[in-house]
Amino acid sequence: MMKAFTQWFIDLVIRFFTALWDFFSDGVINLLDITINGLGALVGAIPAPAFLTQYSIGTLINQMPDYVLYFVGHFQIGTAMGILAAGFVFRMGRKALTLGQW
Repeated sequence: MMKAFTQWFIDLVIRFFTALWDFFSDGVINLLDITINGLGALVGAIPAPAFLTQYSIGTLINQMPDYVLYFVGHFQIGTAMGILAAGFVFRMGRKALTLGQW
């Protein structure tokens, strides 16, 4: 009888500390969520410069000669730029998360 009570009490204490750990972990996750959403709203509030609003990418592409557009499509320049941009975003994200340590 005493052994069963002791085992029950130990399980109760373990479940209590597990619940407490989960509670604080959720609090940290919620705090990070609020912070990241706030930073996203802050970045979204920055207005675009005037020189970026004068020309759209569509007007710049329409001004290119046909032979340039052919080679851009043939060599898949758009895909290459996308891969380079993804690498740059990954590197800057890693720098931001590790506070410039890497």
